[in-house]
Amino acid sequence: MYQAILLAAGESSRFWPLNQEHKSQIKILGKPLIQWTIEGLAANGIRDIIIVCQPDSKIKDQIRDGSSLGVKISYIAQPNPKGSGNAIFLTRSFIKGPFFVVHPYKFYVKDIIPEILEKEKKTRTKIILVGSPTPNPQRYGVLRFEEDRVLEICENPSKGKEPSNIKVLGIYFLKPDFFQSYEKLSSHYEKDFIEWLNIFLKENEGRFICLKKELPPLKYSWDFLKMLKLILESDFFKDCCSSTANLERNVNIIKPVFIGKNVKIGKNTKIYGPCFINNNCQIGENNIFQGPLDLEEGVKTGPFTKIKNSIIQEETSIKENTYLEDSVIGRGCGLESNFRTITQRMDKKDIKSVVKDKEIDTGFNHFGTVIGDNVLIGENVKTMPGVLIGSNAKIKSNSQVSKNIKDNS
Repeated sequence: MYQAILLAAGESSRFWPLNQEHKSQIKILGKPLIQWTIEGLAANGIRDIIIVCQPDSKIKDQIRDGSSLGVKISYIAQPNPKGSGNAIFLTRSFIKGPFFVVHPYKFYVKDIIPEILEKEKKTRTKIILVGSPTPNPQRYGVLRFEEDRVLEICENPSKGKEPSNIKVLGIYFLKPDFFQSYEKLSSHYEKDFIEWLNIFLKENEGRFICLKKELPPLKYSWDFLKMLKLILESDFFKDCCSSTANLERNVNIIKPVFIGKNVKIGKNTKIYGPCFINNNCQIGENNIFQGPLDLEEGVKTGPFTKIKNSIIQEETSIKENTYLEDSVIGRGCGLESNFRTITQRMDKKDIKSVVKDKEIDTGFNHFGTVIGDNVLIGENVKTMPGVLIGSNAKIKSNSQVSKNIKDNS
């Protein structure tokens, strides 16, 4: 019987402004990402799962003991942010045999585990990693390897000195004697997990499987848009319209579109899939929705609103004549009429955002905004490309937001 460790204790600081909770708790298609990951493990018979989280984490309120998902969940608190290595080491007394270590937002793990187990059956190796190609190996831990044998993980290699273009994905198969190598580290620090893996790889033959295409990370808040596109293209997304949905006259739907229970869609609205509209949403008249799009439970939109390539979390209200594109909106926000996201630079170059006082290239040449939870925005507000707005902020009417707004401002 296999076990799994989910690493959910990080502060998600680079995921601001959507870091009021752990980033794996944000919802896509009606479920937090961590739930998608757990269901993927369970589908492969992995039902003994240990979640390492912060002591006050609300993951326990979402997932509870796991019985509703057909699994057994144990929780271990990591009081201080000491990194993945420390988090894994805290689980050592719970581990009884071979185990997986998985970042809790790897919702696609369901399709990867069978290949890992087949590799283990053939090689009987003590460590198997998962990699995928990337055009930017300098940003990641990348593999140095011979055929399918892993020799080393090189963290953020300099340009021109990359051992390969295969990045490590954050899904690992290990055996219990892996814990013994932890004491061989020269010191313990926040990012010692890679050093720990490299020590084990020197003493044991490690293998890897390589996926055919790059899978997006979830490092920054805008990466959520890449995740949305991927999940809407997967088997997780089902085309469906609830019998309790109320579609008024002249609603035009281009599938695939999911419409949940008690959804009301106003007349003359056009929806171009792929779109997910969760339960109890109220969509105004003459709206235009263009996928990829995810509206979580209880979202409301006013008439003559256009939304494209965006994610809107629960209970957010959007008033009339809004144009929202290439953006992520948190829970419980209120956007008054005539809100606009400007999504492109005049020179058409990639858009940069500022996170932790550092300018980051988002990799998008169309990108609107990311808004945290419980933000209130007045009438006739525009946001410039790549602006981030912190949770609980209030923005007065007739404003143009051209730089980040801090939490509680």
